[in-house]
Amino acid sequence: MPMAPRRLQDSAHPAVLHLNLTRFRNYRALRLALPDQPLFFYGPNGAGKTNLLEAVSFLTLGTGLRRAKLAEIAHKNADHWGLVARIGFPPLADRIEIRTGITAQAPSKRLLQLNDAPLSHQAALLTYLSVVWMAPQMNRFFYDGGSYRRRFLDQTVSLYAPAHRAHLSRYERALRERTALLTRDPGQSTWCDSLETTLAEVGTTIAATRLDVIRRLHLLLEGEAIAPLSPCHLHLTGQIEDSLHNRSALEVEEAFARQLREDRVTDIHSAQQGHSARCGPHRSTFDLSLKRARGTIPGMQGSTGEQKAMILALALATASLLHQQTGRAPILLLDDALAHLDQANRAALLTYVRHRVGQTWMTGTTASRSKDFARLQVGEGTVTLGGTHRKSTNKPAKRPRPIALNKRSGKQLGE
Repeated sequence: MPMAPRRLQDSAHPAVLHLNLTRFRNYRALRLALPDQPLFFYGPNGAGKTNLLEAVSFLTLGTGLRRAKLAEIAHKNADHWGLVARIGFPPLADRIEIRTGITAQAPSKRLLQLNDAPLSHQAALLTYLSVVWMAPQMNRFFYDGGSYRRRFLDQTVSLYAPAHRAHLSRYERALRERTALLTRDPGQSTWCDSLETTLAEVGTTIAATRLDVIRRLHLLLEGEAIAPLSPCHLHLTGQIEDSLHNRSALEVEEAFARQLREDRVTDIHSAQQGHSARCGPHRSTFDLSLKRARGTIPGMQGSTGEQKAMILALALATASLLHQQTGRAPILLLDDALAHLDQANRAALLTYVRHRVGQTWMTGTTASRSKDFARLQVGEGTVTLGGTHRKSTNKPAKRPRPIALNKRSGKQLGE
């Protein structure tokens, strides 16, 4: 019988011990028991390695590793999907069970259940575990626009400070309302004053939280555990962030509110063109730079391998930061992490994984030679532990037990 841990000790770290998938991506039905050691999933392209990591990424808040639409995750023409994960906390004997997925009746809503009890807020999962990942598509960081990089930063910040997500939502809502008001009825000064007060207060909090997390990440990036992988530096610039370096938060908030009032005439024209205020954390610039022997260069000028090493280093620093904060190491997902890395960076990454506390999932096209990893071969919809080339026994011959959302209601996340 699953049960929530009575007291999560510093030495107790979440690990997925069993994972059941129903109509999830290319897995019609999969039941997987996992050993308590670093996991390395290998197989040809398209076999379903990333799909396994994506399933684990749904054990925390957010939209998953790929940020895919929920209905797109269903196997072939299925109108539903579900997963069940039993989480252990070695060396404690306690367990929890997380169920999530969609139903045919509500394909756009991810239903969530902890130990047979529905959860209305995803953030409740952070009480028990967090998940950090690195995937190849995250190299878009260096080529997409500023909005993608800000979203990348805010996802990282939200793992450390869950309230950051609520602050972002409140800020964006006030920003939209102000833009609409300036377009529709700019003479409503009282209502505009109220919205600008909200923007100044919440916007300053957003900027301050971002700066605090970046400062903490810098300390970890320069530490001996991560620095060998990639000597990178984080940069966050913007009117609000720059002001916070030498002024109090209250002073910055008041100055931000005054700036918004002064910019109304200019912002009316911008609003008519479909643009928002020209001042605020929604205009901030976040970037990475790479330290080389002859100096520092912008991250976008680095090689493919160097860029990947920077994203990897940031993911490892985030995992270490969460470990420091909660006393529990997050589950770490590293998709195709060794590709494009040179020998030195590969060695640095494997050394980090070998010595880190907490469960790590890695993927690659060929099996890791390290004896520290459990090697799992992935075929088309099958997973085999031990690397033999026999047919997987994890795909049951019998029809799997339905993955129910709620045993009382009978609503199902499975088939």
